[in-house]
Amino acid sequence: MTPMRIFLEHLVMSASSATSLWLRSEKVELPAGEDPVEMGFSFLPNALSHSTSWRSEQEALVLTFAHVVSDGTDLEPAWSGSPEELEGLPSACHAVRHLHFLRFTDKEITTHPGLDDFWTFAHAVADQHYPAVAGLLFQHGLAGGPDFVI
Repeated sequence: MTPMRIFLEHLVMSASSATSLWLRSEKVELPAGEDPVEMGFSFLPNALSHSTSWRSEQEALVLTFAHVVSDGTDLEPAWSGSPEELEGLPSACHAVRHLHFLRFTDKEITTHPGLDDFWTFAHAVADQHYPAVAGLLFQHGLAGGPDFVI
């Protein structure tokens, strides 16, 4: 039996402003015997990196890693657009919404400096696109917290 091919999809993002995202995507095949998590997180060592999703694609497994670099970092983007336009890129839209959720549930996410515009952009994406990411229940009136609970 032939082993399943595994690809790592790297979504490299930077907010060019609070209302615009720069995005570059790269997909590479995982070399035999390599650890996908180690390779995914070592792609951009100084970025905020997180594994955001996986999918089956043409008899291969695609693991998506989001890498956010400091606001305004010039990426020579393959795509740039607004929160509303991001919906046309499902993996990237999910990744931004996933990171927005983690900002409120994972203290390590908030330790990365220089991402204020990205977080503003991510909040706009989370407000724009429904349904909510898995695990969220909508609830109003949390004192000082986000508008959702787990």
